[in-house]
Amino acid sequence: LAAAAARPGPARALDAGQAAPPFSLPSSAGGSLSLDDLKQQGKYSVLYFYNQDGSPGCSLEAARFQQSLDAFAARKATVVGVSMDSLESHGKAC
Repeated sequence: LAAAAARPGPARALDAGQAAPPFSLPSSAGGSLSLDDLKQQGKYSVLYFYNQDGSPGCSLEAARFQQSLDAFAARKATVVGVSMDSLESHGKAC
């Protein structure tokens, strides 16, 4: 699942395990996806951020998460990748 983030002002870094701030983003699965949506699923959420669709880093990172989806699901975790790219770009890269 991928989400497209609007280009905000300066970002603040989160530490591993730190709660994400509230958000709502367009989703490649259709509609939008918010932190509240993820919380209502009663699962853990793994958010990963990447710089650009189709870049070597994105492709490697996404492939590694894809290979581990069953392990995350077994631990009741949903994986969501976020970048600044458009939903159209996500569709071409995925």
